[in-house]
Amino acid sequence: MAWRPIAVSGIPFVFNDTFGTVSMAGSTVTAPMNSGPAWYIMIGDETVDYPIRITVQSYSSEQQFIEDPSNFSFEVVGGGITTVINENTGNTTEFSPNPVTGTGHYVDYIPGNGVETVRTEAYSMLVELDVVASGGCQEHGRTTRAFVSGYTLDRVHVVRAARTQRRCLVADFNGAIDKSRQIAKATWRCNSPWITILDTPTISASGRAAQVNATLGNCGAGHVKCSVELDNGEIYTQVFEVRVVDAPYFAEPYQSPGPYELTVTA
Repeated sequence: MAWRPIAVSGIPFVFNDTFGTVSMAGSTVTAPMNSGPAWYIMIGDETVDYPIRITVQSYSSEQQFIEDPSNFSFEVVGGGITTVINENTGNTTEFSPNPVTGTGHYVDYIPGNGVETVRTEAYSMLVELDVVASGGCQEHGRTTRAFVSGYTLDRVHVVRAARTQRRCLVADFNGAIDKSRQIAKATWRCNSPWITILDTPTISASGRAAQVNATLGNCGAGHVKCSVELDNGEIYTQVFEVRVVDAPYFAEPYQSPGPYELTVTA
């Protein structure tokens, strides 16, 4: 699996604190010692489930009377819920298992409750997603896969396709970079986000290719640029020209424009 901190995964998410004092900075959820700090995260548009990993970096949980152990819950599309309960039942400085893993589009954390009381806790938790396993796209043909040249540095890969398709744009740098190098960061930019609606950028497990999903939302010619920064600081690019046609016309609905830029780090 290729775990990435949720804030740099390229997947949109919403964090909310539901009780007590708790906050999120970047990909880390933290709470000072207080009564019942609970939270949840909604991931993406809630139509795709993602492998989720939560690493508990520091933890202190104290009972005020007789409360249940604290727990995480993962909800999948369709409503199924998996709960992971802390195996340590009393006052504890550990959450076990650690890390906590599950799959879903929604995850929450709830400190243990009693009849009228709730645990007092402080913690720091890193939230990560495996975007490759959950939706990092794959393209087995050459239509939307660009084999980046180490010699023709301004080569443009042309894609011609019908509107409404959702395809994987792949920039394969394997033949253009030294065999000892890997991609540390990939940034995808487009100049017509109503034509190429980008989402879910990923870096391949080999570290030598980058890919992004592109929904073809409107007819016209849209340009997409992939810029990768290698582990030694070098920057390589690949440009796609995506020519989208809408003939014959089927009166299919148009989608809202996507982002101009997406970035993912290894």
